[in-house]
Amino acid sequence: MNSDDSQSAILGIDPGLDGAVAWIFPDRAEARIVPTLPAGQSSKRRFDARAMVEYLQCYPVELAILEAVSAAPVAGRVQGTTSMFSFGRGLGLWEGILAALAIPHVAVTPQVWKKSILAGTARDKPAAIAFAQGFFPDVSLLPGPRCRVPHDGLADALCLAEYGRRLRAGRSCDLLDTSTPPEVRAR
Repeated sequence: MNSDDSQSAILGIDPGLDGAVAWIFPDRAEARIVPTLPAGQSSKRRFDARAMVEYLQCYPVELAILEAVSAAPVAGRVQGTTSMFSFGRGLGLWEGILAALAIPHVAVTPQVWKKSILAGTARDKPAAIAFAQGFFPDVSLLPGPRCRVPHDGLADALCLAEYGRRLRAGRSCDLLDTSTPPEVRAR
């Protein structure tokens, strides 16, 4: 845990290999790509469980929102067995680490958080990116300094954390005004 920061955060986790983790504090937000390691000689990757634990120990976490995923068609096609196994493995790793660290967490389906956070949009990856860029302009959605395309995992993690922030505040997530940034709504 970072001794410089005693503020509790709301955490959002997109659990895929290309996912991300986002923290929302009362005065700022932060997001990082899910840590991975190379898996053999190929370009394949695997989850870096040790780094995942370190991520969750960086700051005190009040509540974590984890995207609960299941096998489903994506863009008209069924996802492959390997990709779904990898996603399920990530979900299980995050759930196990959260439980071992005694971090309160809630699993939420994409349909539930997108209905709340991305209301009035297409509820797709570009909508999540637009929401994250509008609500968290100080958080870069670029996965690296040479990248020019926003990372949808970073956007999804920020959206999940925002869902958790609203849930923690006791507000009905279905009836929220998502068109106004949080600092303006708080006034």
